[in-house]
Amino acid sequence: MTLVLPSKELVVYHGTSLSNSIKILKDGFISSKNEDDWLGWGIYFVTDGLSSGAMSAFEWAQFKWPNEELAVVRARIRLTDNGLDLRTRSGLALYNQVKGELIRSEYLSLLARRDLSIKKRKDIRCDDRIITNMVVRYLKCDYIIHNVYIKDKLQSQIQLESAYPNQTLVSLYNGNLIYDVEIMPLSFYESIISEDVEIS
Repeated sequence: MTLVLPSKELVVYHGTSLSNSIKILKDGFISSKNEDDWLGWGIYFVTDGLSSGAMSAFEWAQFKWPNEELAVVRARIRLTDNGLDLRTRSGLALYNQVKGELIRSEYLSLLARRDLSIKKRKDIRCDDRIITNMVVRYLKCDYIIHNVYIKDKLQSQIQLESAYPNQTLVSLYNGNLIYDVEIMPLSFYESIISEDVEIS
């Protein structure tokens, strides 16, 4: 498709609660089906790119599960030729070409997707999810890689919105590509705690 990556695997990180991480090791990952999953319905990971994938995953877990013990699950995914890398010009060009074709062919159903007279902050992410799901089905994508903006702990506290990406996400649609799954070792969390102490 349009993948420009140096190897055929990618190390990825998934921030969650400790109890969820144990379930993941036992039963595998579950595909997310949220209305505002802007990279489509898939298994979401952070990878090293614009920021540390492991740290970004941990910050996400802090935001999502503030009162629970946290964990970061590290895994590897096999990169097939059926991936779409939206960090590249060619990847974005293909995405936008297919998006345009699908909007024309599905025009009437897209008009009815929601009440267009009501504007909500989440609408852009919901619309991206609808279109990306359509693009993924059309291209038979195994995954999409994209640079996006996700609030860290401080940005969440002040509800800072931004159009500038700060993390590299992977949305995986083929769970069979995941292998070598493990919970990050204790030393990883100890290093985060020591950094927090130094900052305070």
